[in-house]
Formats: sequence, C-alpha cells, structure tokens
Amino acid sequence: MVEKRKRGRPSKKDQAKAKAEAAKEFNLSLEKARNKAREELNQKREGAVNLRYVAERLRDIKNMDEVEAFYKECVYNIGINALRNGEADG
Repeated sequence: MVEKRKRGRPSKKDQAKAKAEAAKEFNLSLEKARNKAREELNQKREGAVNLRYVAERLRDIKNMDEVEAFYKECVYNIGINALRNGEADG
C-alpha cells in the first residue's frame, strides 16, 4: 500500500505545535537576553563607587595627612575588590 503524501497546508494540530515550539524558542531567547543584560548590569555595579561616602570623607578631611590616609584606604579597597573579583594579575 502506498502512503499518502501530505500536500498543502499543515493540519490545525501541526500548526498549533509549530506555534507552541516557536513561542518556546522565543521565550528561551528572551530569557537568555534578560540574563545577559542582568549580568552586564552586575558587572557595571561591581566597579561602582559610593560617592556619598567619598564626599562625606572629603568634607571631614582637615589636613593633607588625612588626604594621604584616605588615598591609601581607597587603593587598599581597590586591591581587595580586585582580589575578591578575581581580577588580580598573577
């Protein structure tokens, strides 16, 4: 017996399956895009500086010795953050 070939439009059932698969693929790609955007935002925030803290510290500084101490504190924090984030060279 010879099988019939499918010709013309797909059946309603096949159309529904195709739409469901396309929607699923779209949702997966949308989720991947959201995750990527979230990761990029987190990377930007990792290098962020709390300017309120810096401004308050600068306001409270009375002499150049304190400026030097604040500079050393900032350099120390940069180093700690680099080590924590695995950015250290070596």
